Amino acid sequence: MSSENRVEQARTLLEEANKFVARGNIDLAIASYHQALEIRPYFERTILKLAEAYELQHNWSEAIKYYRRLTGLKPNNPAYHLRLAKVCARQEQLYGAIAAYQTAIELKPDIAAENYKKL
Repeated sequence: MSSENRVEQARTLLEEANKFVARGNIDLAIASYHQALEIRPYFERTILKLAEAYELQHNWSEAIKYYRRLTGLKPNNPAYHLRLAKVCARQEQLYGAIAAYQTAIELKPDIAAENYKKL
C-alpha cells in the first residue's frame, strides 16, 4: 500500500471514530483510533482523540498514557501538558499533576489564570 493510501486510510478511520464518539459508542471509537494509530503511530490528532475518548470512559490511566505520548511528541504544547495535569489529578497522581501543570505554566505563563477563570 502506498504512503498516500495509508495516510488516507488513517484519516478515514479517524473520521469513523469521531462519528462513533458523536453517537456515544466510545468502545468502537477507541478501536478505530487504535487501528488508525497502527497505520500512523505519530498522528497527533488521533492520539489526542484517543486520550479524550478514554477520558469519556473515565479510564484515567489510559488517558494519561496517551496524553504523555502527546507531551513527548509535542513537548512545547502547553495545552497537552495541561490536559495531562488534569487527568493526573483525577487519578490522584498529584506529583504527576503538579509536574505537568508546572511545565504548562513554564511554556505559557498565563495558562494558569486562563484556566482558573473556567472553574
